Amino acid sequence: MMLLLCMAESVSAFSLRADLVADYYDRPGNVQAREHVPFLDGHNAVHQRLTQESLECDKPEGACHGLKAQGITVGAVMDGVRWNDFPAVWLDRQSAPWCTGRTLRVTEVNDISCIVGSLVRAVKNSEKFATNQKWAFERPISMRGHFGDLQFWHAMAPLDQPARETYRRIRMWMEFAYRASLGEFDLMSDMYAVPVPGMKQFFLRGSRKVGDLLDYHYNSKKLLTQGIALGQMLHIAQDSFARCHVERDGEGRVVRFLSYGHQDRGKHAHFDEDDKAVEAATSGRLNPVDFGRRLLKLRAAGEPWMAVEPLVVEYFEPRGGDMPAATGEACPKN
Repeated sequence: MMLLLCMAESVSAFSLRADLVADYYDRPGNVQAREHVPFLDGHNAVHQRLTQESLECDKPEGACHGLKAQGITVGAVMDGVRWNDFPAVWLDRQSAPWCTGRTLRVTEVNDISCIVGSLVRAVKNSEKFATNQKWAFERPISMRGHFGDLQFWHAMAPLDQPARETYRRIRMWMEFAYRASLGEFDLMSDMYAVPVPGMKQFFLRGSRKVGDLLDYHYNSKKLLTQGIALGQMLHIAQDSFARCHVERDGEGRVVRFLSYGHQDRGKHAHFDEDDKAVEAATSGRLNPVDFGRRLLKLRAAGEPWMAVEPLVVEYFEPRGGDMPAATGEACPKN
């Protein structure tokens, strides 16, 4: 159990607490906690706090009200913010027998050991992600997101990946997620065929539907998936200001993306959770709340992707495209 607890900590970025009332603003006065998730309890709820500050539900001018008018709830956006760390997964025959044949979600206490167990397996086989693409593509997406080719969900990269390549992947996913938030894609369509440049690189033909990348077994809940897509974008931006994820300059511009593989778990967690470290990382001219407010207001206004793209360029284009992903000065193992 201790191993599972350590793994759960090591794969979290800016920390989440699943026992908060994520949809508080949708149901004023409701103080009932969400489903209890033991290994997330006690962590600093940074993602939720930054997301609430971005939504500005307590202000008439905030994007929150415009999104709600379109049926996109705070709860759906919060589910999306949690998605990058713990997407719903389907574990196949290669997992433990009691974990197969069903959709697993982190908000279901009985699923936690199966989800974290898959991440433990990913750690033990981490080298395969770089050397065996077929093997990597067959892993659950949560494993790929933390240790493989989808690390850009956390604004991180495999070791030595050039910054321009990580940026290309982030920009690609931002386009996919934003356009998904507008409802442009059929949830039942093949991810391989989604008209976003570069997407074919990450999915085998017929392996994933669009809806699988928003809420596995989504049952065509279009408005729910639109909110989740926005949350995914917020998560990437929020993670990108954690010191062990991205090196930024004094203005907040990206210098290089970092790689988790050779980082110290405790140092990584410190910069994700410590109040002073988070404040230092999020108080510059460029910061995740500013990104979130601008993004959500554009979406509330129904603006197209081309209006959002300059914001993504401003926040993620690296100063030096050749800079390779590294451990980072603040986070190496002793």
